[in-house]
Amino acid sequence: MEQNPYNRSIHYSTSQENDVSKDYYSLKSLSKEVFPELSEDRAYRNTLDNFKEACSLLGKDVEEYRTGENTPFRIPANQKTAIILLIRNVTIYKSGLPFKDQDYKKITEYAKDLIRTNDAIDEADFSMIDANIDDYANFQEIYYNSSDIRFVIAHQLKMEVIEQLMEDFKYIAEKVPEDRTTMYTEFYRNEVQRTVKKYPV
Repeated sequence: MEQNPYNRSIHYSTSQENDVSKDYYSLKSLSKEVFPELSEDRAYRNTLDNFKEACSLLGKDVEEYRTGENTPFRIPANQKTAIILLIRNVTIYKSGLPFKDQDYKKITEYAKDLIRTNDAIDEADFSMIDANIDDYANFQEIYYNSSDIRFVIAHQLKMEVIEQLMEDFKYIAEKVPEDRTTMYTEFYRNEVQRTVKKYPV
């Protein structure tokens, strides 16, 4: 298994405002993004526990994320997305096993999480991208450059295409008049093949 991709060097903004408070999020304020399905208190407890484990995996002292003793933990805005994903999925890295040897369901959910995040960035409007450019750059460095993550994403995207094809063929089998099933199936297959040939890898 490769070195934890979240331990890569971070892109830092050249902004002169990098050290002001608006460039940080409190860990507590992010906890509902990390675990939106949990109550506020439970979300923060889980986030804090996972954050401490993540820091340990990265070889960082949790105190690096505080401004003083007993002050709230602060997450730099330009690391927000990557840290949220790491906290939410820290058990995958904690195991130390290659992704291919881990629980399939957990890895699949992680891949979906990564893909949803990247899709949201791709669909964001210019003002959102401009305001979060360093944060998005850090996430996409992990997304595209980590060999383990590339492996799980490629597999998940393949499975999504296969599932969609199966659903479409199932729809044809169930909804199309029996005497036209072959014609519709051939038409659908030909359209898929034409599209694939149009965009060769």
